[in-house]
Amino acid sequence: MKSQARWLDLVTASLLLAVAVPIAYLPSWIAYPIGEALGRLAYLVDRRHRRVAAENLRLAFGSACGPDEIHTMARAHFRCLGQTFVETCRLIRLSPQHLMDAVAVNGTDVLDAIKATGRGALYVTAHFGPWEYLPAVSTHWFNEPLTVVARPLDNPYLDRWVNALRRRWGSRVVEKRDAMKELMDVLRRGGKVGVLIDQHVSRREGVVVSFFGHPASTTHAPALLALRSGAAVIPVVVLREGRGRFRILMGKEVSPGETKADVVAMTAAMTAALEELIRRCPEQWLWVHRRWKYLTEEKVEGMKG
Repeated sequence: MKSQARWLDLVTASLLLAVAVPIAYLPSWIAYPIGEALGRLAYLVDRRHRRVAAENLRLAFGSACGPDEIHTMARAHFRCLGQTFVETCRLIRLSPQHLMDAVAVNGTDVLDAIKATGRGALYVTAHFGPWEYLPAVSTHWFNEPLTVVARPLDNPYLDRWVNALRRRWGSRVVEKRDAMKELMDVLRRGGKVGVLIDQHVSRREGVVVSFFGHPASTTHAPALLALRSGAAVIPVVVLREGRGRFRILMGKEVSPGETKADVVAMTAAMTAALEELIRRCPEQWLWVHRRWKYLTEEKVEGMKG
């Protein structure tokens, strides 16, 4: 059974790479329409993720948007996913100079102020736009390699490929389960760490804070890291402004806490800052993930009680 699953993983990874590598070398005017077509196809055939996206969008915007608007946003989101696929593929052969020419940066004054203090910086970010571009930009724009926290992909062959791609751009990859000590060392040396904080975690791993007006179980690891290391916490996302054009958006530094009692407040502030950035172009965020599982868990617990 295990060998059969491994074989299936290998076939899946091989098929994906057979598509990804050619797309990486196609000119933008051909690659992007292909990616967008793949996104539209996924919207039509992937009923489960289409339903998740629509449910999440209703939770976030249902009071302001009707059913037709929600489905229009869901279709736009799948188109964005196709664009993100193209942009991730292009990291295979994109040069640092081409990347820097394609990216504009807002908020460098925030980073300059932090650098002057000698503190480390903790970038809290989201699955928004081409999120894999942030480590590459950190290395080649800011000249500061980023240590990134990654949960291993279910497919080990794809996981190996994605991490090799990240390392190609100068990032250091730390697995989530081994992260805290290594990240503390990086931050105390004044280094830079990137953490995605926009996905559901178990209650043991996080705290519940508001996200788009609903309770969401959110990792408290960045708050703990900031408290223990004294690192600055900067919300940041990569916004797509057009085919092959991007902008790094940074929020204000999150006010530091002093004790463990501040963990929830800091996590809430980080989440609120990312929400504000996501609202600028909501279709670019990852709506196909069940972010609000906490609501379902609470309902189940209530039924048991």
